[in-house]
Amino acid sequence: FAKAGNLNYGLAHSTADFVMTFDADHIALPHALGVTLGFFDDEKVAFVQTPQDFYNTDAFQYILSKRTGGLWHDQSYFYNIVLPAGDSIDIATCVGTGVVYRRRALDSIGGIPTETITEDMHTAVRLHKKGFKSVYLNEPIAYGIAAADLDEYCTTRLRWGHGNAHVLSVENVAFCKGLTWRQRLQYLAMTISHMEGIQQLVMFMVPIIALT
Repeated sequence: FAKAGNLNYGLAHSTADFVMTFDADHIALPHALGVTLGFFDDEKVAFVQTPQDFYNTDAFQYILSKRTGGLWHDQSYFYNIVLPAGDSIDIATCVGTGVVYRRRALDSIGGIPTETITEDMHTAVRLHKKGFKSVYLNEPIAYGIAAADLDEYCTTRLRWGHGNAHVLSVENVAFCKGLTWRQRLQYLAMTISHMEGIQQLVMFMVPIIALT
């Protein structure tokens, strides 16, 4: 069961109250636990998610703004807009790295789900259905390696899109019990965004066609 299987194997051989996970290419900062564990004072908080960031800022998905001098990449919108907005209505989802889980919450859903290839979002959906809360802390606590080429980039995004759609189907997110209507809309929006390629292509082409 790939990453989910590895995580569940680790859970079966540990007894800690909290579990922090990182992708294999991520390096945690020294204060990673110091800034996240305090949120668990609320017994209903199941996990605390932080943004995914990278140290190879020369990767092709990064852009240096000539106007502001700031760096941004293709996921900046998700981590700086989508997740903070979701956090305000208790629908911050999980992205599988830079996240701290409450062990008791994971045990209550039978561990990390193995039915889909996006075990992170699937875990978040099941925890939210159980009535647990989530927290998004918009502060990098680890840095990893961004996609080195277009092939790797496309493979990862295809896996995300396919896996997220599979989660919606397996968990019947649109009509299941346990989620608020805001949570349903957020999960649906996050998945539908992977299917907007043709729509965006048309939007980009219209001005060119009109001017021509």
